[in-house]
Amino acid sequence: MSTPTRRVRVIETVHGKAWPTSVEVPWVCSKCGGPRGEPKEATRQLWTMDHRRRTLTVDDWSNPCGHHESSRDVFAQHAAFVAEEGS
Repeated sequence: MSTPTRRVRVIETVHGKAWPTSVEVPWVCSKCGGPRGEPKEATRQLWTMDHRRRTLTVDDWSNPCGHHESSRDVFAQHAAFVAEEGS
């Protein structure tokens, strides 16, 4: 049986610029492999390099295991998932 996946919006940051990006990931905690919580829409306030405040809409969830996952963790899990799917 394969692990269920979900498509979620997380913040991608490159060269000081940030935007919401949609990625597909296995719906398990990237730290322990336990189940993830239910995603819900959330907003994040960021300051840009030119000192402007920007509001981004992303998905947020709380894992029952208590582990917090950063956007970096989710992107790493997404990259591993895409590499596995492509092989």
